[in-house]
Amino acid sequence: MAESATKVIDPSKTYLLKDRVIRDISVEGFDDTCSLQNYALGLALIKHFGSCGNILSVNLIKSVAFIRLEGEGAQEKALLLDGTDVGGWKAIVKAAVRPLVFNFPCDANAMIKSSVVFVKGYDTGLAEIDIKIALCNHFSSCGEVTKVAVIPSEAIITIRGEGCVEKALELNGSVMGGMNLVVDSGKRQTEVPENRRLYDDNTCGYVLGSYSRLMAKRRKEEMVKERKTEREMKREVKMKVMMEKKKEKKKEKEREMKRKENDKENEKGNENEKKKKKKALF
Repeated sequence: MAESATKVIDPSKTYLLKDRVIRDISVEGFDDTCSLQNYALGLALIKHFGSCGNILSVNLIKSVAFIRLEGEGAQEKALLLDGTDVGGWKAIVKAAVRPLVFNFPCDANAMIKSSVVFVKGYDTGLAEIDIKIALCNHFSSCGEVTKVAVIPSEAIITIRGEGCVEKALELNGSVMGGMNLVVDSGKRQTEVPENRRLYDDNTCGYVLGSYSRLMAKRRKEEMVKERKTEREMKREVKMKVMMEKKKEKKKEKEREMKRKENDKENEKGNENEKKKKKKALF
């Protein structure tokens, strides 16, 4: 059983999934020197290795981070960053031999009630990863930041810890990057399911029920707007086609009337000619 559950990916091979090149690396060196929380560490790794290729996932297991990269030569570029500084600690980068199936250890804090705060007023001109890192660091004093989701003009931050919401609300009006933040609790709280991972933002985190419902609601609203816009565009195209057809029919009727008038004039002209010829004979 143990052997069947510990199948590994050979780092010397390239795996193609529908013409996608996907490789793994492992990163060490942050166990004793890094003071960042897991989520903040994941963001720092994404920023550090983001130039190597598309980062599909970051998984932290004890003192090792496994990063899955997509792109031709992405792993080779990442290996060149071995020994580079990542915010106060040096990264030890290796080609990964990563198990396909993980048995994540139970997090003792996983069942602690998590809270969501909504933040506005930050510099939206920054890259998304820089916004996430800045907000994560800014609110780290309030508790453990487990998720930062950035929507164009608003960020949703998941925090857990005693009094984390009250501490976060105290940062309302605080300055981050020269701009004043607006913090709102939204009165939304939920319990975090044990050992559930969220991969859609390529970082370590947990699925949050209220956040998922909020995002689903917004996606549904966007789909409704898109369908409405599509229907309106089709209606406009249909109306234009109908108007063009009406104009063409009107022009055709006018041309037909002119042809009839011309035919009548020609008939009159022919009759007059015949009368003239008869008169000439007599």
